[in-house]
Amino acid sequence: MTVGRLQVEPNFPSTIPNLARFVVDLRHPETETLDRLEDEISALCRKAADEHAADVGQRRMMGVAPIEFDHGCVASVAEAARALGLPHRRMVSGAIHDASLIGGIVPTAMIFVPKHDGISHDGISHDEVEWMELAHLEAGCNVLLHAMLNRSGIVSIGEIAKRSP
Repeated sequence: MTVGRLQVEPNFPSTIPNLARFVVDLRHPETETLDRLEDEISALCRKAADEHAADVGQRRMMGVAPIEFDHGCVASVAEAARALGLPHRRMVSGAIHDASLIGGIVPTAMIFVPKHDGISHDGISHDEVEWMELAHLEAGCNVLLHAMLNRSGIVSIGEIAKRSP
């Protein structure tokens, strides 16, 4: 769960706001858990409103059902990273990318590359000024290339391992 947007009115440093709006971003690989979490957050907001004689309202801005990526594609990505001698781990993302939208149509996987010191530089993520180490981007591109070559049958993972420094 993330609250990445919070708007208060009036927005003055020494004034208690009379209105607060925030966006809750929930992600989980199971739809049932997402629904339960949404219900629990709604109940907490209603309870806080009741305790403080306030009004509360909510609306779902969007909902995207979790998908599981193609096991073969995911395995190819892991095998390519391993063959290239790169550390890797499987992650549950919940990110809404083109891959999550076409994952039910064609075999799909996603590759995430580490950011500077494990976090986004200056805390900026998903923005045009987001910055990452060139070496990390190169490694991610190489994993993608070799996973695709392996899936297409052009180059085996064994060949990748032989060619890697």
